[in-house]
Amino acid sequence: MGWAALGRRAAALHARHVERTTEPGVDHVWHGAVAERRLEARIHPAPPRDPSAGAAALTAPEAQDRVEVLLDGAHVATEPFTDNTEKVTLGRTALAGAGWDVDAEGSLALEVISTKVPLVRPRAVREVHVIRRDRDPARRSRVALHAPSGSRAEQRAAFRSRRPRTGAVRDFVVVAGPKLLLLLLGLLTLVAPNLLGWLMNPLRPLLDWVADRLRPVTEWIGRLLQPLLDAVAAVARWIGAALGWLWGLVEAVLSFLFGWVDDIPWPRIDLPDVPWPDLSWLRDLLRPVEPVVVWLFDNEQLVVAVLLGLWAARAGLRRHREGTAGADAEAARLRARLAADLRELVARREAEEAARSAGPDPARPAAVAADEVRVHDADRLHEREAGGRPHEGEPAPLELPG
Repeated sequence: MGWAALGRRAAALHARHVERTTEPGVDHVWHGAVAERRLEARIHPAPPRDPSAGAAALTAPEAQDRVEVLLDGAHVATEPFTDNTEKVTLGRTALAGAGWDVDAEGSLALEVISTKVPLVRPRAVREVHVIRRDRDPARRSRVALHAPSGSRAEQRAAFRSRRPRTGAVRDFVVVAGPKLLLLLLGLLTLVAPNLLGWLMNPLRPLLDWVADRLRPVTEWIGRLLQPLLDAVAAVARWIGAALGWLWGLVEAVLSFLFGWVDDIPWPRIDLPDVPWPDLSWLRDLLRPVEPVVVWLFDNEQLVVAVLLGLWAARAGLRRHREGTAGADAEAARLRARLAADLRELVARREAEEAARSAGPDPARPAAVAADEVRVHDADRLHEREAGGRPHEGEPAPLELPG
């Protein structure tokens, strides 16, 4: 495979994986900041397994849980993980392709530690760490990513980002749900009062039994609080008497100071009769919608709750669209940068192959050219013995130590 074909294949693979990050089915999203860059680990749960399927289908890669690594929204690696500890080592080439500034000595490894929690679910990720591994032990560091579990607001935000329409419906139900439930009960009482009583009849023995069991407790609480209630009632009566006396005093003072105002012979101004137009035709025209208007004024709280629920759902969908548009723009920018880097790499390799096929430069001494060839062969042999590390700029496969 030539360098041009390899570059096209890598660009297509990167674009497909970047688009796949927005697909549903993401269980948890672990995120954190490493060297001022956003790193995400997305856990994709495996689909439900069919017991009747064969062993090959159960052990297939698509039947296993997967962890997807993204740097600033750009896909870097996707590897399966099990209940054991696994490390996904990200090579320098993969990091550079995702826009990560890496040095020649260090690399990053994502360590996913999972544990079985039977009471919660079959498999749960306990913690996720990012390890910066350098040749110098003093420069090695471990950064823990933020767990997906957080406050209810963060969980709702994560759910809305994964399923925007379902999140919008849930926002609407949370805001307007209680009012709609009360409206439903009211309509049920008006339309079928016997049905509501029939629904409550099976619960009446249970409610009577609970009331009988709680009656001693309520009587004891009443006897305990009776002195306090009597004291509060006495204080309330005293405050009422004091306020009545104070109001009588205020009225007497006001009548003594401003009583002369009532004795002034104020002139009476007769306003002319205004010929108001006859608007009875408008009332007759709006008579069919009068019950609707009356119902809206009688249920203004329900109307406000429904409007607030619709506003919350619309705001959630708008935030999701804005976030998706920003992510798509960032993904397009990353794909364009990756394609430019790959084109530059392909052009450089083609130029090197063309220069190598043209033979040595006649203007250079033969001894110098022979020394360069020997040094190049020695470097390739050393790299092959050390584990076959590719040249700088070549695409390196993901390393899985163990």
